[in-house]
Amino acid sequence: MKDKKVVSLKEYFSYGAGGLGKGVLDSFVVLFVLIYFTDAVKISPISAGIIIAVSKIIVMLLLPFAGVKMDGGKSKWGRFRPYILWLSFVMGIMTSVLFIAPTIYGVEKEGAKVALCFIAYLLWETSFNLHDVPFWSLASVVSDKEGERSAFLAIANVVTTLAGVVPVIAVPFLTEQFGNVCGYLYSGLIFGLGGGILAATTFFGTKERITVNDKKVTLKESFSALFTTKPMFVFDGALLLSATVFAAREVSTYAGKYLYGSADGYVLYPGGGTSFLPSELFLTVLVVLVGAGLLIGDSIFPLVFKKAGLKKSYFIFSCLGIVTCVIMYLLGFDRWGKVSFFLFLTFYLIIGIFGGVFESMKSNLIPECADYSEWKTGVRRDGTFFSAQVMFSQLLETVPVLAVSIVLQCCGYNDSMAVFEQSESVKQGIFIAATLIPAGGMILGLVPAFFYSYTGKTRERIRAELSERRSVSND
Repeated sequence: MKDKKVVSLKEYFSYGAGGLGKGVLDSFVVLFVLIYFTDAVKISPISAGIIIAVSKIIVMLLLPFAGVKMDGGKSKWGRFRPYILWLSFVMGIMTSVLFIAPTIYGVEKEGAKVALCFIAYLLWETSFNLHDVPFWSLASVVSDKEGERSAFLAIANVVTTLAGVVPVIAVPFLTEQFGNVCGYLYSGLIFGLGGGILAATTFFGTKERITVNDKKVTLKESFSALFTTKPMFVFDGALLLSATVFAAREVSTYAGKYLYGSADGYVLYPGGGTSFLPSELFLTVLVVLVGAGLLIGDSIFPLVFKKAGLKKSYFIFSCLGIVTCVIMYLLGFDRWGKVSFFLFLTFYLIIGIFGGVFESMKSNLIPECADYSEWKTGVRRDGTFFSAQVMFSQLLETVPVLAVSIVLQCCGYNDSMAVFEQSESVKQGIFIAATLIPAGGMILGLVPAFFYSYTGKTRERIRAELSERRSVSND
């Protein structure tokens, strides 16, 4: 007899709609904030990279406190849903604020622009990641059935990936029509406010079903519980190193703008000749290819995971990713004329697949280790645990941003040439950021992944014991 489903279609739809709003905001900022800083605000790549990295580290240190606070909260709507509601609007407003360029107010000094950008980005990063904690924690308390939890997460992952297409279609058009400063301003207003409203819909259509102990948990106890979850730290170390796989997506805005020339509104093939592709759509095509790859990666990972487990899956996809990136680098982006152009487009689809796989690994690791922590401590701390993972995600997201900004700085990127062409060394740097940087990180990530132990029979035994404990507690 099949288990009765407890999560309704309305809840899946509501969570998906919230994921759509959150995904639009995430994609918009992740893809465009670095090039917005360099080409609209006109600060150096390394300054932009430091702003993003330092903000993420500061937010990383704040998130555990947010998780403990949410775990101790009570309301008739649950522990997490009220936070989802009001933080959705805050994060939407902060997105709009971020893209109000200092140059609108006549600020020209580098130091002043860096300070204003840092404050604006820090506020956005704080609001977005505070929203992350209740939003993703919700997936672990809507049901105690593994299939429904996985489906809940899968819907959010797929929808947030699809949402990434919207900004890459609209933003280049707006910047082309209104210039960098006003184009990004209008984009921030549209996506910030619209995305915030959509994200809030999750509050209205979902329920929380898994309750927790009434015992008040201190911050010290929560940190102690986190350190009992050894598998989390081991696999997070592997994911941290291999996060360079997302450098290709991070540098896509620069690749779409500078890697190939353009004439009469169309991208040029290497060695001459006008392609079929309008220049303003090149970035859109790259990001759509990455997005399609992410969806494919999200889809195939569960099949491989079911057969091979998390550890073997990591080794399989890492080795394939390393080989793909190295081959692409050796082939080059401009050595084979038209063939190079199409090889580069194909590469962006393939690297997107690996990105989707690693995103799925990260998402599936969260409920896995939440269960492990509950098994070790006897207390379920969804908010605390999820905030710790969101905190660690800050480091994951910092890696590709810093890698790209360092490469751009070292190869001589010049923002004063933003509307013209960059030098050959800059083009090579962009290509290295898309190929060798991801390969290097995946090679390093193989080392900690080797020590991951929460798999196979150990995992099955722990899940069985947890199920038995919950049954006794409910009787």
